[in-house]
Amino acid sequence: MLLRITWLLGIGYSSIPLFWLAIHPFAATWRRLHWSPYRALLPLWALVIAAEAWLTWPWRASRLYSTPWMWLASLPLFFLGWRTYRRIFAEFGGRNLSGASEIVGDVETGRLVNTGMHARMRHPIYLAHLCNFAGLTVGSGLTVNFILLAISLIVTYPLMIAVEERELVKRFGEPYRLYQSEVPALPFLKLLKPDPRQSATRLLEALLLELPPDSARVEAKDDYNARLVPSNAEAASIWCRGASGQYIVGAGAGRYHEHFAQPEEVLSFCRWVTAGNLEETIWTKGGTVVASTGSGGNNTFLLWGFNPFRKKTVTTRKYLAYAGSRGTNG
Repeated sequence: MLLRITWLLGIGYSSIPLFWLAIHPFAATWRRLHWSPYRALLPLWALVIAAEAWLTWPWRASRLYSTPWMWLASLPLFFLGWRTYRRIFAEFGGRNLSGASEIVGDVETGRLVNTGMHARMRHPIYLAHLCNFAGLTVGSGLTVNFILLAISLIVTYPLMIAVEERELVKRFGEPYRLYQSEVPALPFLKLLKPDPRQSATRLLEALLLELPPDSARVEAKDDYNARLVPSNAEAASIWCRGASGQYIVGAGAGRYHEHFAQPEEVLSFCRWVTAGNLEETIWTKGGTVVASTGSGGNNTFLLWGFNPFRKKTVTTRKYLAYAGSRGTNG
C-alpha cells in the first residue's frame, strides 16, 4: 500500500507542469471567462493523472532497491519541502499558491512578489514540489518515479518555468526582467550556470587602467558590485552589477540601466560614458528619483516607475568627460 501511494504521489507531482502549461500560455483567455476556469482545468488535470497512471501501471511496483533505510536518507528532502511550503503559504498566500490570482478576475493590479523566499529564488513553490518528489523517489526506490523525476528535472519543470516567465514578463515588464537577472529560478540552477558577477569589479578596474591617472577610483562592495567614481564631480559615476547570465550597468544620478551579456559590451558602454556623451533627464519627487532617461549615440535608457500625473521636478544634466579620457563612443 505504501508503494502504491508513493507511485500515485509521484504521478501527481510529475503532472503539475502539464497542469500549469494549460494555464500560463492562456492566462489572459482564462481571465476573460465569466465562469471559474477551474471547472475546465481540474477535470483536465484529473485526465492527465489518469493517463499517466494508465501508462505507468505495469511498472508501479518495480524497484531499483528495497531498503527502509533509504526513507531516512529522504528525510532532509521532506523537511526542506515542508518548510518551503510553510513559508510560501505565509508569504505568498493561498490565492497565489493555487494560481487563482493569475486566472480569476483582474490581475492587472497584482504586484510582483520579490521578498521573502522569492528574494533568493524565483520559484520556491516548484523547489518544494521537487524536494518532496525526490524524497518519495529516494525513499521508495520505485523505478517509474526515478524516470518521472528525471523527466521533470530535465524537461517539464524547465519548460513550465520558461512559459510562466514569458507571461510574467508581459504582465510586469522591465521590473520582472531585472528580477530575472538578479535572482536565480532555483538555487541549483545558479550553481550550474556560468556567473559573470565575479568579474564585475575586475571590469571596472580594467577600465580604470585606460583612464588618466587620478581621474577616477573604483569602489568595490564585493566581486558582484562595483562603482567607478570620477574625480571630477561634473562627470558621471558608473555602477556595474553582475547577474546570472549578464551584467547590469548604469551611469549618472538616475535609475536607468543597461543589460549586457559580454564584458566587451560593458567596457564599450563605460567608455562611451567616460568620454562625456551622457545626457540625463531626471524626474524627482521630494528629493527621491522617480525615473530617469539618458540619451546619446545609440543608447536609449529605460523609463522605470515614472507616473506622468505625479508632481515632479525635472532636471536635465549633461555630464562631462573624465579628464583626458581616451574613451570613445561605444
